[in-house]
Amino acid sequence: MAEEYRKETENKYLDKISEICKILPKVVTRYERSVQQVTEVKSRYAYLCDIKTFIEYLSSCIGIPMTEITPADLEAVTKDDFEDYINYLQKYEKNGKVYTNGKASIKRKISALRNLYSYMFKSDLVHTCNIEKVDMPKLKKKEIVYMDSDEASDFIDTVSSGSVSGTMMEKIYHDKLGYRNFVIVNLMLSTGIRVSELVGLDVNDVDLKNSCIHVIRKGNVKDTVYFPDDIRDVLDEYTTERCLDTSADTSALFLSTRKTRLSVRSVENIIKKYARKAVPLKDIHCHSTRSSFAMEFLKNSEGDIEGLQSALGHASIATSQFYARSTQDMKKSKKEMVNFTRKK
Repeated sequence: MAEEYRKETENKYLDKISEICKILPKVVTRYERSVQQVTEVKSRYAYLCDIKTFIEYLSSCIGIPMTEITPADLEAVTKDDFEDYINYLQKYEKNGKVYTNGKASIKRKISALRNLYSYMFKSDLVHTCNIEKVDMPKLKKKEIVYMDSDEASDFIDTVSSGSVSGTMMEKIYHDKLGYRNFVIVNLMLSTGIRVSELVGLDVNDVDLKNSCIHVIRKGNVKDTVYFPDDIRDVLDEYTTERCLDTSADTSALFLSTRKTRLSVRSVENIIKKYARKAVPLKDIHCHSTRSSFAMEFLKNSEGDIEGLQSALGHASIATSQFYARSTQDMKKSKKEMVNFTRKK
């Protein structure tokens, strides 16, 4: 079942958390434990990576090993120090490699630090939080990148034909994996599932009789996602062929060339490769298929936000409303495109 894959993924991140905690101060480890029940393991690991960047910077500034940094050392960091750190994040060198961060990355890193300092303040480990005095970077309104119905059709046709480079290697690749890729993009566009939910699917998670798949959403929530009858026919053919492949030592629905479960990165590469050919003027990625589903759903359902929330598995309807606001903004921006009224 898909939950087995999710458990495997969680265990991998738990191992990563265990390793990174070995080189971080004890207070950071205590903070990680305090948020275990309210955050997913992948998010906690991301928080620790962002905090680690700051701890490394602070360690080099005050000349103390990372593991020996105390809450008192963290409390002593001033507003100016934090602003120097933000300036450092824009471009710095580490182990001979140059790293850069845009406003979104910097905002995420500062947000992670604010959470750490908030924990220390509530735990009476510090009495001041100078990080709160630092202004957060202002980001531009996030643009939804999606394909309209014509673009989505062109995208699917490109995957179906395999017409990307036209080389002999590309033809061999398409003959071997073309139908798998065709099923993947159709399923993602027709259901709006996340790429992590897609790769977590097992053969037994497909219910052809009821035209649905069983997925594990964020927060380890089990959900049933329905797909159109056309996709049922596509999946029927694919699963029949997949079940005949006994060389794979996994129950995964989608396999790599090594007969292992297909990875998120592999699906990302598949989407980007075909999108560059089919929709060259847009930066299409995996989440764009989810956005394309959402925008098409709203258009054809006359703005059914609650229905979209259910279809996408959003915990909060506010997340679904983000797509609705975008459609309203689009309508408003084009309101003067047709105007037959003549001024007297």
